[in-house]
Amino acid sequence: MNLSNKAAFELGRSLATSLHISGGTNPVIRGGILMARNDILDAITKSETRWELRRGFDSTMDVLEPLQQGARRFI
Repeated sequence: MNLSNKAAFELGRSLATSLHISGGTNPVIRGGILMARNDILDAITKSETRWELRRGFDSTMDVLEPLQQGARRFI
């Protein structure tokens, strides 16, 4: 899959927002969104683009669902 770095960042933000809004506390929906994110990451060919998707996802999740123990680790 070919995406620009900016598009990958925005896709990561969109996935994080969907996880927060739609997933709520339902582990099945949260798991499905995370599986979709991982499938998209696997389909992206450029490592820089994969990194941008992760950065967009992680930075948005840090704002929407901050962790008690500090910085987000790679989940």
